[in-house]
Amino acid sequence: HDTSLPRPYSMGFRVQGTKGLWMDVNHSIHIEGRSPPHQWEEFKKYQDEYEHPLWKQNADTAASAGHGGMDWFVIHAFVEALKAKAPMPIDIYDAVTWSAITPLSE
Repeated sequence: HDTSLPRPYSMGFRVQGTKGLWMDVNHSIHIEGRSPPHQWEEFKKYQDEYEHPLWKQNADTAASAGHGGMDWFVIHAFVEALKAKAPMPIDIYDAVTWSAITPLSE
């Protein structure tokens, strides 16, 4: 896992199901039966149809929070759990484990 060499920003996310695939690199999507065979398409073509309602509702607010907006959703979920005195979205043991992976692998 390289965290220091210069390169364009990408979290390298990929979501794959039985009928399609989305990748954050170049915001590409392929949907079986809709996309041209063996070709990527721009996600913008399908964004209104497939974008999650939380992103639709909070995109402008989230955009300023960092990491393409995802930081806002994490912080928002944490604050809402605190306000409701509900369980945290991630417990402390998982948080520490996830945080240790990168430093221990370098």
